[in-house]
Amino acid sequence: MSLVASKLLLNEKYHYFGGIMKYLILLLIPFWGCSQHSTGRLPASESSTGLITPNLYQTSEVFRDLLSAEELSIDICHNEIKDNFLTLKSLPTNFFKRDYSEAEYGVIIERLWQIKQNIRRHVQNWSKIGVMDRECAKSAKAAMRATRYIEENASLIYLNLKGEKVSGLNGEDKSSMFSKGFPWTMSDDGQFNLDRDLRSGDVLLWRGSSSISASIARLGDSENNFSHVSIVHIDPVTKRRYNIEALIETGMIMQDFTTEPLHPGSAKVVVFRHKNAEYAKRAGKFAYDLAKKTIGTKDHIVYDFGFDLVSHKTIFCSELVHWAFLEASEGKVNIPQFLTRFNMKNRKFINDLGTDAKVGYQPGDTELEPEFDMIAEWRNLHYSRLNHLKDIILSSMYRWMDNYNYNFKWTVKGNVLGSIIYGWRRIPLLGGVVEGKLPLNMSRKTLKNVLTMDKVATGLYEMLYKKLYKKNENQAYSLADIEKVLEDFRKKDLEVYRQQAISNRNGEAHYNPYFHHQFGPPKNSLNK
Repeated sequence: MSLVASKLLLNEKYHYFGGIMKYLILLLIPFWGCSQHSTGRLPASESSTGLITPNLYQTSEVFRDLLSAEELSIDICHNEIKDNFLTLKSLPTNFFKRDYSEAEYGVIIERLWQIKQNIRRHVQNWSKIGVMDRECAKSAKAAMRATRYIEENASLIYLNLKGEKVSGLNGEDKSSMFSKGFPWTMSDDGQFNLDRDLRSGDVLLWRGSSSISASIARLGDSENNFSHVSIVHIDPVTKRRYNIEALIETGMIMQDFTTEPLHPGSAKVVVFRHKNAEYAKRAGKFAYDLAKKTIGTKDHIVYDFGFDLVSHKTIFCSELVHWAFLEASEGKVNIPQFLTRFNMKNRKFINDLGTDAKVGYQPGDTELEPEFDMIAEWRNLHYSRLNHLKDIILSSMYRWMDNYNYNFKWTVKGNVLGSIIYGWRRIPLLGGVVEGKLPLNMSRKTLKNVLTMDKVATGLYEMLYKKLYKKNENQAYSLADIEKVLEDFRKKDLEVYRQQAISNRNGEAHYNPYFHHQFGPPKNSLNK
């Protein structure tokens, strides 16, 4: 997150751990939906196991202890984890209580970190014995994603009990990574120190706070919490630390962060370390040498919007890490184990972004890589609920594209604005205004899609904030209840859009939709 092959597990052990995993996944529910005094009951099929109770403190202890077992069958990953995650997504806000003490919440947060490490450990061992597969990877990612949601919500409650007013909805905090202790920073011994503990070749998995970050994290068949990945090189003589990465805005770039903060204001950073220290050092040095050789020259490597993992004439963030370890290991380390599939039915958006790729290395694919250990995690908790909402919004938008043929539309205003910004970058004096934000190799079509997506997602975020958090920013909601609010709003706005289409044909006055004029089905599909 040493097992033996699943075929060696006794049948009774399988059934025993099957119950464990039902317990494990349903444990992940509480902080997607919390009320001060819950009266919710478990579904009859689950309550009969006698394992799941509204007492999260006890549940987290049992779950942590049981998941620390040496052996788990891969069948559990295929069945219990997958099935119970679907149950988790459907539970209402008032399902679990949350009236625990500050100290109890601290213990719960520590246990959730241990749970994530144990999930990764089992994935590593399933890979080692050759039974790990794509379906298990998707289920494990879902469990990791849910655990992080709970950790962050539990951490917000913990901080508020301590008297620190942190809502998770403040997008203005610029704290640098690993600048605060528990519960902002998590590691096995609770003592991770960036200056002391970071090593050359460490891989940093990132999450920003923008809608664009959410769109990257949720794109593909295996949604995750991450939108970017980079690699570290530490000079063995000077001890200076460098972060090497490929950004949409700049292409390949390198930053010395020995004394200056690295990407302050990031929402999440996780440190991963390859088990082979020599490969890791070589990978960091390869990336450093490549950056030093090309940045600022005619050979500068710009961003790859096509997500081509083979050709390196242009490069995207995950490609850099893939390339570095492939070179460092002489082809032995070929990450990731499983590529994300872009198997959506409606491919217009991803094609307009500039790629016809069917698979790709998403940053979040790094999370379960069996050859890497998860060393530490930094969460800027000021952004936690903000990102929860944006994740739900982007997941829903992608689902609407597939289920209802939604696509982005170009209004006159949007076309003009997009064309102005597109051309602006090429005017020597004025281009400096947007320099470092919009790359010259981004096509007009890609730019318009990104601008429109961001505008629609931002509008939906503002709507959800007003409906859910304006009166009480510390209120917690389940995933299911937030999705229901969003879906109800979509249906109402679609009807306004339908009436607008009818009124336009008849030359009558009408109301304007909130977002369907920019993102929705074709108007000719609304004639009936």
